[in-house]
Amino acid sequence: MPNIVNRLTVKEFAGEVEQMGSCIVIGFDKMTVAQAESLRGKFREVDVELRVLKNRLAVKVLEGAGFRMPKLVGKCGIVFAPEERAITAAKLVRDFQVEHKELALEVLAGIVEGEVIAGADAKMIADMPDKQTVRGQLAGLLMAPGRGLAVSLSGLGSGLARCLQQRADGEGGKA
Repeated sequence: MPNIVNRLTVKEFAGEVEQMGSCIVIGFDKMTVAQAESLRGKFREVDVELRVLKNRLAVKVLEGAGFRMPKLVGKCGIVFAPEERAITAAKLVRDFQVEHKELALEVLAGIVEGEVIAGADAKMIADMPDKQTVRGQLAGLLMAPGRGLAVSLSGLGSGLARCLQQRADGEGGKA
């Protein structure tokens, strides 16, 4: 009987992996039901979903989809997110860990834009800028030379006007 349940779980999980945009794998320990519900609620607010299943089944499905995952130990969950919202989910995990210091809650791995990020690098997913932030930074970089040119050109005109005003004031005093 458990084989049938495992097969159905793997099949359902494989479908979710195919449709995901990105995901993070979180390790959690000593989490109460109330804390888990609170974390799930925060995930729902940003349109991501936490799934918990056996580590070996999760690794089997993810590796079957072409993602080389590290060995998962302990209680783990996978947060599925559209596009790059895994970054937002990782930030929520980091903030939740700060609020609940007694929990051993951490990001173990992640898949962002088809690339597996594991180990120490996985903890830095929360520090990555999301797509909107990167677009804003890029727009600022593209506008910087034009802004500098505009400031320089406006400075030339006002500098010339001040010089002419000082000259006029100086000649006016002698007359």
